[in-house]
Amino acid sequence: MRPFLFFLSVMFVTGCAGSSSVQTLSQHPEFTVTHVRPDCVRSIMTTALINQGYTLRSTSDTQIVGGKATQSPSSSRWYSRLIYDNPPEERVSILFIPQESVDTVRIVKITEYVYEANTATEEVQPASDTQEDQDQFLAMKDLIEKHCGKPLE
Repeated sequence: MRPFLFFLSVMFVTGCAGSSSVQTLSQHPEFTVTHVRPDCVRSIMTTALINQGYTLRSTSDTQIVGGKATQSPSSSRWYSRLIYDNPPEERVSILFIPQESVDTVRIVKITEYVYEANTATEEVQPASDTQEDQDQFLAMKDLIEKHCGKPLE
């Protein structure tokens, strides 16, 4: 009976882990902003990552990468504690993709879980993005447009 209950609890946790997947071109949370200063957009996104407890791993004109130890429980993180000594790192990459229109940037957020981060045995697994993740990320769009917007000519 115990093995069955264990199996059932694992299925419940993994089956209820997320709602619907993200319905975007990249299948990750994303949005496009127009008439903005790209340097200001990068600055706001960098500040947002730092404020959420991420340590910057790398930055460039087209990407910001931050990481932190995971805090919230899920089946993959629970499972990782059986195999690895440390909790996985939640690694977020923010991509800045210039568009054909001047001062237009598509911003994509990719989240991955990295087990044994910064070691020779590092293992990367993609996170399952949900519509809720998209909605939360989309909330950044108004902030960016308000603070980074360029006046229309």
